[in-house]
Amino acid sequence: ATDMEINRLLTEYLNLALSGSEDKTERFTYLYFRMNKVIFDIAERLRCEFSDSDFEPCAFELSIDSEGDVPPFTVDLDDGKVIFCGKIDRVDRLDADGKRYIRIVDYKTGKKMFELNDVINGINMQMLLYLVSIWRNGKGEYGDIIPSGVLYYPARTEAVEADREESAEERRRKRYLKTRMNGLLVEDEQIIRRMDKKAEGLFLPISYDKKTGAVKGNLITLAALERLGLKMDGIIKDMGDSLLEGRVDARPLMGSGHKNTCKYCAYKEVCMLKKPNYRYIEKLKHDECIRKIMEVEEK
Repeated sequence: ATDMEINRLLTEYLNLALSGSEDKTERFTYLYFRMNKVIFDIAERLRCEFSDSDFEPCAFELSIDSEGDVPPFTVDLDDGKVIFCGKIDRVDRLDADGKRYIRIVDYKTGKKMFELNDVINGINMQMLLYLVSIWRNGKGEYGDIIPSGVLYYPARTEAVEADREESAEERRRKRYLKTRMNGLLVEDEQIIRRMDKKAEGLFLPISYDKKTGAVKGNLITLAALERLGLKMDGIIKDMGDSLLEGRVDARPLMGSGHKNTCKYCAYKEVCMLKKPNYRYIEKLKHDECIRKIMEVEEK
């Protein structure tokens, strides 16, 4: 992609989807075309990432739906069922040694961070529900896959501090490290190194032990991921049964990164003014979350 090509596409979209620029303010037009730099940076980052990876995109906006590409994630309730549908921004695939590995990527313009501690408390399960849906229900090219991870991709640019003596390459590395993906990867060092062939950790949420070279980061074994799927089944079942029974108590979250849950709520002036009944979340480290997941009994 070049500046001119991106500018052409922005103009085309402006004319086709936004009725052109005639009725737009100068400020709007300026801010709109200022996206050129951001889009160019993201496109260049994607190019460098894929040149360093054996994974390739195989689907965009993949539909998780009864009428879509992959059947939905379904959980049976005491009286009924929950059907979880949605769309995955990007699906990456690697075919190796007769096996098919799949990872899913979600683009985020904000600073969304993946926390396994959130997931085991029933928060931000969306990405893992998508991955488990493909793992359990995939058909056709998505059948009999091995899950490799879920990743949030920062669709933004970040300013970095740089010395005058630093080369353009050093500044580029700093930018990539500041906007690298975050998420959860399945603990398979051979496959992770196929995602990061230069072993630099520029794009993935991993690092390498300086002494042993071992991969470190937010990793989960395939067995633990299967148990996590069972735990999410239980969480969703409890939620569904509670709703059907009319149990919708106002119990906002508190603790472990959720200190301002009520700050922007439209009902904060009429809800729990006298005695808040918070649902407190214990702050657990990644390894502690893994141990808690492995306590889940298979049904």
